Amino acid sequence: MAQIGHGYGSEWHLMQTMGRLRVHFDDEVKRTLGAESIEWLDCNGFEDGVGLREHLQLDFLGLASAATREAWRVAWPQSGNVPNWDAVGKARVNGVDWWILVEAKASIQELHSKCNASSDSSTRKIKAVFRSARRALGITTVKDEAWLEPYYQFCNRLAILSFPGLHGIRAKLLMVYFVGDRSGPGRTCPADENAWRGAIDAMYQYLGFGKNEHVCNLLFPAFPLAVSDRIEAVSDTIPVRLVDGEHGTARIVGNNAAWLCPCGDRLPLLGTLFPPPRRPITVCPGCGRRFELYRRQDATGGVLDSVREIAPA
Repeated sequence: MAQIGHGYGSEWHLMQTMGRLRVHFDDEVKRTLGAESIEWLDCNGFEDGVGLREHLQLDFLGLASAATREAWRVAWPQSGNVPNWDAVGKARVNGVDWWILVEAKASIQELHSKCNASSDSSTRKIKAVFRSARRALGITTVKDEAWLEPYYQFCNRLAILSFPGLHGIRAKLLMVYFVGDRSGPGRTCPADENAWRGAIDAMYQYLGFGKNEHVCNLLFPAFPLAVSDRIEAVSDTIPVRLVDGEHGTARIVGNNAAWLCPCGDRLPLLGTLFPPPRRPITVCPGCGRRFELYRRQDATGGVLDSVREIAPA
């Protein structure tokens, strides 16, 4: 995961939306997809104790689709930053199950990226996958280089969606565009839906991409009316209690918490408070320290109370 901004950025907004506004968000997702239902997968890393992380490539398909996952790994370079998803869900659309692969954006700059392949062989692999995707999408008006920059990330998401090795596995790409985020240094945030639509249309035109039933756009307010004038209430703090008696601070949004490990790693650790009996444990990938989230019972059944370091065995 990238470093999450406090009060801005697509990851922050998606976290608070799916944590605190889940029913409203799910209703909008179902409306956009024409779906009867939607269920979301938990982040990876909870069960194996290596820290929460996004779903990578086609790993969400599980062991039953091992051949498909391996075919993608052979086709796509496995060094560097492989494609990952901000969220993965499963929707029922007209009685049929579809995988929903989510990519969220909150600024124009988040649309922009370029291919940084480390070798010529990796570049050749990427170009070959992109050509296959363009053929599947009926795109004949652009050359290889147009898909390598400046919308490389969107292109590799399209490439996964169009991968012939999926063999009938149904998947849709859901692009969530947050409207009205806070602009700042290096962040130009569309203030209304028309501004986003103009940027999206420009991207589509540059890539030779037209409307496709497998790519859906959801324009969602970054600060819904329920919280827009009281954003300070969205994020609170709880103590982080370390085994040596020192204390730190974690920021929480709903059932999610983020804090820095005392080992000095600059990227925050993330934890989610799951219902019992699952233990919400997060492991620092840098030093191996283990932390657990604790709840305080109240009228709603329990809220985040603290993060506590687990003493080594």
